[in-house]
Amino acid sequence: MFDSCVTFAEDAMIDDGAYLRLFDYPGQSCRAGDLWRHILENLDDSLGIVSARWTPIWATIVKHGSLARRIEDAVGSSPSRERLAAVYRDLCDCLQQGTMFAADRDS
Repeated sequence: MFDSCVTFAEDAMIDDGAYLRLFDYPGQSCRAGDLWRHILENLDDSLGIVSARWTPIWATIVKHGSLARRIEDAVGSSPSRERLAAVYRDLCDCLQQGTMFAADRDS
């Protein structure tokens, strides 16, 4: 499961029902991204440790995928050097501004 998640990120298939039950997931298999979505939607903040600051970060990851996936989506299937440079400039801007990178940003 670990290797699959490293390779396929949110698209990795998890088919270990016992593992999924640890998170009260209702099915016997799912994509890793679906499990993350389930965990975040059902997060119990009764201890008050979940900061609202993290909500938009989690939302970006759940909606747009891992950073690698977002970069891949932004550069496209056959990126030019110029496109790669533009995407990585945009990524640098995000890092400098403390914002999340998403493929649909203007770059």
